[in-house]
Amino acid sequence: MLPKSCRFLAFLFAVGTFCFSWFLASYFHRRLPNAKQKENEFNAYMAKYYLHRLTSFGPRPAGSYENDVQAVTFLRDEILKLKKLKKSDINLELDIQNVTGSFTVDFVGRGIGQHYSELMNVVVRLSPPDDQMTGRPALLINAHFDSVPEGPGASDDGANCAVMLELIRVLVNDESTVLNNNLVLLFNGAEETGLPASHGFISQHPWARDIKAFINLEGAGSGGRELLFQAGPGNPWLIDTFIAKAPHPFASVIGQEIFQSGVIPSDTDFRIFRDFAHIPGLDIAYVKDGYVYHTHFDTADRVPVETLQRVGDNVLAVTRELTGLSNLGSDGSQTPQVFFDVFGLFMVSYPQWAGILINLSLVLVSCCLVVGDMFMLAKKSDLPKPSFLQTLLITTFSNVMILVCCIGVAYLVAVLLALSEKSMSWYSVPKYLFPLYATPSLLVAMAILLLNRIVISRSMDQYKVSPGIEGVFMFHSTQFVMALPALVFTACGYNSAFIFSMPLLFNLLYCLAKDYATSKLQRLCCGCPKEWTDFLVYLVLQIIPLMMWSYVIQLLLIIFIPIMGRRGTSPNPDTLMGIVAAASTFILVQPFLSMLISLGRQSYKVLMSLTAITFTTIFLIIMLTEAGFPFSGNPTHPTPKRLVMYHTRRTISNRTDSGFLFGRVDFHDTQDLYQIQEYRDAEDVSSETCSNHIGCAIPVYQRSNMDSAVGARWYPTESKPNIMDPGSLKVVSEVEGEGSMNVTLELTGSNRMLLVFSPNEGVSLRSWSVSEDIKSGTSWNERETFFINFVQGLNLKEQRLWLLLDLSPDWKKENGLLEVSLTTHHNHGKDKTSPSLDALMKKIPFWVTLSSWNVDLNLYSI
Repeated sequence: MLPKSCRFLAFLFAVGTFCFSWFLASYFHRRLPNAKQKENEFNAYMAKYYLHRLTSFGPRPAGSYENDVQAVTFLRDEILKLKKLKKSDINLELDIQNVTGSFTVDFVGRGIGQHYSELMNVVVRLSPPDDQMTGRPALLINAHFDSVPEGPGASDDGANCAVMLELIRVLVNDESTVLNNNLVLLFNGAEETGLPASHGFISQHPWARDIKAFINLEGAGSGGRELLFQAGPGNPWLIDTFIAKAPHPFASVIGQEIFQSGVIPSDTDFRIFRDFAHIPGLDIAYVKDGYVYHTHFDTADRVPVETLQRVGDNVLAVTRELTGLSNLGSDGSQTPQVFFDVFGLFMVSYPQWAGILINLSLVLVSCCLVVGDMFMLAKKSDLPKPSFLQTLLITTFSNVMILVCCIGVAYLVAVLLALSEKSMSWYSVPKYLFPLYATPSLLVAMAILLLNRIVISRSMDQYKVSPGIEGVFMFHSTQFVMALPALVFTACGYNSAFIFSMPLLFNLLYCLAKDYATSKLQRLCCGCPKEWTDFLVYLVLQIIPLMMWSYVIQLLLIIFIPIMGRRGTSPNPDTLMGIVAAASTFILVQPFLSMLISLGRQSYKVLMSLTAITFTTIFLIIMLTEAGFPFSGNPTHPTPKRLVMYHTRRTISNRTDSGFLFGRVDFHDTQDLYQIQEYRDAEDVSSETCSNHIGCAIPVYQRSNMDSAVGARWYPTESKPNIMDPGSLKVVSEVEGEGSMNVTLELTGSNRMLLVFSPNEGVSLRSWSVSEDIKSGTSWNERETFFINFVQGLNLKEQRLWLLLDLSPDWKKENGLLEVSLTTHHNHGKDKTSPSLDALMKKIPFWVTLSSWNVDLNLYSI
């Protein structure tokens, strides 16, 4: 594969091809349009003004004054102002909705009950002038104006609320706007607490019954390009409309399959509209700079006007098209789609069945071509055909062993870093992933290639074969290596298989070009040697698949590196990211293996030495210095550590104490926090405590701390949190039936309460007032547990819940019915903080972002 003449120059060409592909893909990820200020087009500066106004109220958790009064008033006033000043005769209707209801959802195999009351929605409907039609089909656009208590939620999701306000301004002031369908814009007031407000709208609002499709706008990062990461289900006309009209496409079925697998610890209102109303839609979110997601760093200043312009242009164009259709929602096809963008320039989409045919055809043709080429080579030499095939299998096995060893070495490095308390060293500086995990992978690859070449040379010494034959074998082995995952992914129903079949296509094109086109190129290049024309054609044809793989890998790194800071205390994120880096290196090096195996031994020594020196140098720097400290409070590019810190009043069996709960949500337990006396003297919550008390006798701060509290530390204190509205639970009634007990509970407390209960031995839950569905959460002592999230609006009221329990014949009353934990979060208003909590917060390093407020915890045996 590598030309015999000027090999060093050829090697430089190969390295240049890789660098060109990688950095060009990176450029396309950073590319944003210029912001505009035109009357009848989307004005990003106007959207930025709205964003600053909305976020000026500060954090807006559901039920807070800032959310339910200030934000609602702002949205209402701006919409009424737009209605008054509109230039077209489009009808604009405004409705302030107050919703109460309940439902259950399944989040990554864990059931959660949602009970909500008096939450706020701001709903706008645009309809044609003098519209007398009832039941006119409608398009829904949704974004939420509430935020987490930790920050003002500029990108999540204030920016998209600002985008929707600007969409209204453009549409009602453009006299050429044609609405054949209604447009409903839902500014929903409670998404962060388990998606309740969107459920209240779609299940109760009279406008909801006419909705045929939706666009959900979300944020999991700050700035950058918005990614279309979910579409459907089915209804290919939706994604086709996005492809045809969005001027700045960025979408991937890979993102959809990753998100729906549950790997990403998040969810969106897309689920509510899809599962409860069975409406198809598009789910779009910002993904860049996820470090600031759900932190106080998520401010309006971090959202560039270029980002707002991008999403505004896309949503406006798609909205105009969908609202102009004469048959919105009439095509109910459920055919899944393969879709992806090509560097943000254009999009490709085709049905799943077509993807299956394409993938299988490429796999079959590639395998046939490899076998055919082997037989042709055998004819040209005196090497028996079985020996050729045997050598090909050995080379393919060597290629597979490169992947296995790369993953093994990455795992070893991850373990060493974890044992040395140097994990997540790449968190603030993602470039460290290359020297830590890619360089040892390259070292392993070169060692196996050298061994493979020795084996091939010894087995062929007695036969007359062309020099460089090992490069041909390696080229064909890469075909097999890409064909196998393409085949497996296709068989398993994953549309992401296209990314593996793409290199097969371009390698097939090379084989055709090598046989039919390079002779013409030789003549054009004034007698350039054929080996060089073959080589250059090969490099040119590798640019597109290399760029596509670079583009996808960079997207995965953009998404997943920040997620490692909030994914939980286990498993070791270095293991996951190390394997991703090693596997990515393996994939990106595939086009060059046929060249590397043809290098001379001296070249091998130089390359392996440089690679080993690079790895050793960076590894030692990280191990011996603070260069790899994961976290930063740099205002320009913060990469903070997330820490839960609750001042807690705890009541267990009528015994009340107080303390600070510290809860890590990442793997890295930095020693710097132990400089804080309260954190240092706190004790890890023991497994014995978790076994004896439901929820480990600590406030529920993540759904996983039911049977384990790894990362949670409890510091007892005499100071008690200032809580004016403490949480409480009482049994209103117990009605015993034949083999059953109907229990009615009454809860009081804050706007956010988490109830967790586990039926005792001999007791099981038959039904409840939450919904017809019963979904259990995590287990506790091998017993079922059930979660109910209570969310209330501004006006607190008693909340009631009934449970119908089945009793086994051997159940005894003295055994009790339930073990119950009630966590009451006071994350806004007068009860949010205390002098002791304020004093402790001042001791926390600047590179830590806190989830910090007063909490009331009560454990009951019923």
